[in-house]
Amino acid sequence: MSPAANNLVRWRPEPGAVLGFHKGLARTVLVSVSDLEQRLAKGARACLPRPFESVIGLALASDRDALAEALLRARTTWAPPRSFAVPETLHFEVAGACPLDCPSCYLERGAAAALPWERLRQTLQEAIDMGVLQVAFGGGEPLGYEPLEEAVALAARHGLGVSITTSGLGADTAKLSRLRAAGLDHLQVSVPEQPSSRDARLGDAPWAALAAARAVGLSTGANVVAASPALTELPAIAAMALRGGARSFNLLRPKPVARDRQSWFERNRLRGEDWRRLAVAVARIRSKMPEIRLTLDSALSPIIGLLAPHHRPRPTAGCAAGRRFAAVDRNGRFKPCSHLQGAEEESSLAEYWKASPALAALRSLEETIDPGCRECPDLESCRGCRAIAGGETADSDCWRGC
Repeated sequence: MSPAANNLVRWRPEPGAVLGFHKGLARTVLVSVSDLEQRLAKGARACLPRPFESVIGLALASDRDALAEALLRARTTWAPPRSFAVPETLHFEVAGACPLDCPSCYLERGAAAALPWERLRQTLQEAIDMGVLQVAFGGGEPLGYEPLEEAVALAARHGLGVSITTSGLGADTAKLSRLRAAGLDHLQVSVPEQPSSRDARLGDAPWAALAAARAVGLSTGANVVAASPALTELPAIAAMALRGGARSFNLLRPKPVARDRQSWFERNRLRGEDWRRLAVAVARIRSKMPEIRLTLDSALSPIIGLLAPHHRPRPTAGCAAGRRFAAVDRNGRFKPCSHLQGAEEESSLAEYWKASPALAALRSLEETIDPGCRECPDLESCRGCRAIAGGETADSDCWRGC
């Protein structure tokens, strides 16, 4: 795909709306059909997240025929309740194997299976045909997955945004140059937030990976777990990531890890006042480092009531599992997200997205979740984290103490 194509906005239909995706920025925006048509007719600016400064600018940076088709199809497009018509993003767990043994890893030790290439190719092609906008390859350590370049190239040829999440091991300039040539857009590097969360053999690999990625022209970001003991250190880690070449800084909520590492989760999970400490760290990063794009894992959605107490609920807010994205595990089974159990053996992604009972349950949480969450003013923007709370249980770790 040419560099110019990275600046085009792809549009796809949703019920009564269109979803725009800017590949170069790896950002999406949902705009109602009526709002878009009115603003296009009047030339009016829209209130959209930067750098989506105006609907008009988005529309001009588009294939106008494709936009017109998306607007037309949006009038008849069907989607499951409270979800997109098809996933916005699909996560592939391409490998279970990893040379490290980090205490914070959610995979069982010895999970060495790799996703068979034919299953990946088949599912990826279906995702392309359905209109999935972005794919993310992870593991285990995905850089050791032999067909990785082929997978990247297949997705990139069809205009999907392509990212890889890595520990940094093996991310030298030669490998990253080949992946960039295949069509890789973004490298997300997991940076340990404290020594107790990492395998000592990791060394400086995350920082070397960030430098190598920037050297070959890749967009880069850092993943950091917002662990309870390390919350006050997050601004300093963000500053290090920025100096190291990261242009985005993604905070992740500690989640249950493999059974043989469960003690790490109990020591590091967020509870009660931890959320206020995290809100202070987030505010400090935003004010001191505006040049780095700060993003929050959707499992951190309970913090919205602290950061923006008067916010208006958005249809894309809160836990995104089974609503905005889905995952494929290393055995080729579908899951709502990488951290949830209950993988399903559906023959196709389309059938899973449309008919999975597990996804239907996630999409009805507003009615079925325990009263502690159901009565919360932030329910529509949050719903807690199902990987932590499980089923329809209230997210009792939330700062509200419901």
